[in-house]
Amino acid sequence: MKQMKHALKGIISLLICLVCICGIHITGFAAQKSSMDLQMFEKTVKLDMPKNTASFWFLLPDGTVVDDQSYMNLDLKFSETLIYERSSITLEMNGTVIETKWILDIDDQTTCTWKVKIPEDVLKIGELNELKIITTQRSIEGDCADIDNPSNWVSLLNTSYLHVSIAEKASPKLSNLYAFFYENPADKGVLETEFIVPEQADATVKAGMLKTASAVGSYYPYNDKLISHVSEKEVSQKGEHKIAFGYDDTLKSGSGSISVEDQGTYYKADIMGKDQEGFDKAVAFFSANEFMKQISRSSVVVTSDIRDRVLKHEFKKNEAGYYQFSDFGYQTVNLAGAFHQSANFTFQQPGGVRSGDDSYVLIRFRHSKALEADHSLLTVYCDSEALDSVKLSSSNADYGELKVKIPVKYLKEDTINLNIDCYNYLGKIDCSKDYYDTAWTVIDETSNIYFEPGNIGVTPSLYHTPAFNNLT
Repeated sequence: MKQMKHALKGIISLLICLVCICGIHITGFAAQKSSMDLQMFEKTVKLDMPKNTASFWFLLPDGTVVDDQSYMNLDLKFSETLIYERSSITLEMNGTVIETKWILDIDDQTTCTWKVKIPEDVLKIGELNELKIITTQRSIEGDCADIDNPSNWVSLLNTSYLHVSIAEKASPKLSNLYAFFYENPADKGVLETEFIVPEQADATVKAGMLKTASAVGSYYPYNDKLISHVSEKEVSQKGEHKIAFGYDDTLKSGSGSISVEDQGTYYKADIMGKDQEGFDKAVAFFSANEFMKQISRSSVVVTSDIRDRVLKHEFKKNEAGYYQFSDFGYQTVNLAGAFHQSANFTFQQPGGVRSGDDSYVLIRFRHSKALEADHSLLTVYCDSEALDSVKLSSSNADYGELKVKIPVKYLKEDTINLNIDCYNYLGKIDCSKDYYDTAWTVIDETSNIYFEPGNIGVTPSLYHTPAFNNLT
């Protein structure tokens, strides 16, 4: 699953994948009936525009059965200046409105908890769910008086959580193995895997283990919480899933096998081969999640060699240094709504090599012709430092470009963090409305980033390299 990070100031949409969530609490994991408390926000979310949204995305694995005991526990703080009859909060789940309240009716204290029961029929199984918080909030009467008003705010605290009550938990299959190991809400946000190799493992097994680790990393290129350990025997550590590598004499010559099973407190997968040829086939199959997704069973015997197949999710290094945003998993972004809108993009320098001083970003954009050019602006930031900006005028409404050189100091890091901020100004408007269809700026996925080829490595880190705990 390609992961994209967007933070919208104003109409805020926080796309928070479970692989980035901390503080998940599990009860009854070994039993069929269980529950999960999913932390909704890694950091406190501040909403400070007349209308705001904040979304929490989560996945319930295919085969999960939920009951009617789920609920949201939203901890929030709000300004004492909010106007009672102009400030409300709404909970939506997958587009269905669950409840709306006046913010000041939740509690007479400015720090309070809003608990809402979640009907079981609004939850999706086997696909992403979106829990959305929508606020309308005013502190000053008058047209657009609350734009950039520091006293008009509501904060959604990072102690907020979604309680999911599960009548029957799903069983892992090869088709959802990656999701169970690396997207499962039962994993507390830190995705640790123990790789188990035989004593005195040969070069083929060691290479297969490293290829498996690389395949997982390439499938989740922006997940910085994938941690792997290696041992010669299974080390019982609750919460760590296991992947065992080796040979199986019961298989036919040239064949391999992959299987997965629920061990109660963790899941274990086996990647085996009759011989080196069969083992390589099994590793190649496991490393291609597109093939794994086609297997609806918990085990498979692999006889085909797919090592020459190209995996569509793999990042392809361009030796000339030219990339599009889409090469890093980003799609075209629509920054819709009046006033402040923004999106964040993170780019990892290819190959761990520091790019040359002439590296740059070329933003391709278009925008609504209704925007007023004297006040509408697109600005590019790198780690909160403003680099350059361009007016959103009639001359670039259908197509515009902004080329920005990446400062040398940021090229010393392995990742480049860009923020594109748009100020979509329509003039005097009713600020209680969104104007999504009128005020918008689109950042195209064909926008370029040029990493000038270099030969100096960025500061190295072994943090995410498989750690050999018990090998001698």
